[in-house]
Amino acid sequence: MAVTQEARRELRAKVTAAHPEVPVDNDNAAQLLGHLGDADLRARLSEVRCPVLVLYGSRDAVSVVGARMLADGLPYAEQVVLDDVGHEPFIEEPDATFAAITTFFGTSA
Repeated sequence: MAVTQEARRELRAKVTAAHPEVPVDNDNAAQLLGHLGDADLRARLSEVRCPVLVLYGSRDAVSVVGARMLADGLPYAEQVVLDDVGHEPFIEEPDATFAAITTFFGTSA
């Protein structure tokens, strides 16, 4: 996967329309790492005492790795993986995304 934001080319027009200010073909991993520096708060994840929804798409390489670390470190994590979805699940698969969120919060859509 060459682009972590969205690896499914057929969805790029949707992502571009939703975020015209962001270059969709940009792989922003280097910029994100530069901004985050050496911050590593994984050891403190166990201090989070509320339920957490870890929701991500299976085609977003960065989120797959990050979500697994979150789910492993958070004592009350519920992990939901949306198959064949990239970095913007609310654009790519809004029904599945909002169903997962409303289920997590115990409400109906």
